[in-house]
Amino acid sequence: MPKNKFGGNKSKKGKNIVVKKELVNIEECEQIAQVTKVLGNKRFEVKCGDGKIRIGILRGSMKRNSWVNRLDVLLIEAWGFEDKKCSILHKYSYEDYYELLSTKQIPENFVLEEDIDNDLDDFNPFDINDSDDENSDSSDDADVKKKEINIDDI
Repeated sequence: MPKNKFGGNKSKKGKNIVVKKELVNIEECEQIAQVTKVLGNKRFEVKCGDGKIRIGILRGSMKRNSWVNRLDVLLIEAWGFEDKKCSILHKYSYEDYYELLSTKQIPENFVLEEDIDNDLDDFNPFDINDSDDENSDSSDDADVKKKEINIDDI
């Protein structure tokens, strides 16, 4: 029999303990941003806290560990030599964002963009508008009467 190298039941019980990570605070040169568009190749269009729209590039240590999607809240650092680009340093969860908001580390003018449904609930493709059909039926009835086919002829 092979030797049990990984431990028994008692060592495996504490495996799924979740430890809350520390909140990453904002330093001088860093700021909060939100993803507005996913460009591909680990590049994102982000709306920064200072009102500018920049291209955010995901740093190397985050490439395989975290997924960044549209409307995510990020910690970025703007490049000094190229103002239109920035590095993405950290992805905040929404709970972390609201915790930062309560500690007043985020400027008041920064507002999160929300996903807009464009009133898709009001659209019903199966809704029939009878008023349009009445006007078109009067001209169609005359055409149908002219083109009637006698079944006995067939």
